[in-house]
Amino acid sequence: MLRRLLQLYIGLVLYGVSTALFVHANLGADPWDVFHLGWLNSWVSVSVR
Repeated sequence: MLRRLLQLYIGLVLYGVSTALFVHANLGADPWDVFHLGWLNSWVSVSVR
């Protein structure tokens, strides 16, 4: 079980890093990330440029 949790966390970190690099490269974001960024902005005043 520990191995599977480690794989999950590594996968989530890699997904987060790839999304951040995608947005940072000014390529925009995919629709699901746009949804999350909009939802985050409604809770906290954060903008992603």
